[in-house]
Amino acid sequence: MDVIPELSASHMEDDKMRGKNYTAYEKELLLEILKRYPIIEDKGNDNSINNKKKEAWDRVTTEYNSHKNVAKRDKANLKSLWKNLKIKAKKDHARHKKEMLKTGGGGTAEPMDKMSEGIIDLLPNQFAAIEN
Repeated sequence: MDVIPELSASHMEDDKMRGKNYTAYEKELLLEILKRYPIIEDKGNDNSINNKKKEAWDRVTTEYNSHKNVAKRDKANLKSLWKNLKIKAKKDHARHKKEMLKTGGGGTAEPMDKMSEGIIDLLPNQFAAIEN
């Protein structure tokens, strides 16, 4: 019979602590930095491209952390934020498009937020309509 050790306070301290929430400024800064590194969104995955993506993320992280007024983040945190921002932009885009295509012309859809619009401008191929 296996014995499960009790969780002690010292064991809890070893677990990762949750970071601070990103501010609007930090999100906008990441978007501005990523505009200079289009390789990050390259869909290829051969060794050469993967190495370039890794180098680009290293540079993005260094550049991001060199700014004042930002909480220091590691590469994994910034990649996760970028993924979440793209997901939100895709949802906003779909919601906006659905409102515009409603019977009667829609037309009064809420505008998308500035961040989602910036991501759509940066990644137009990922938001292009699929034609039948």
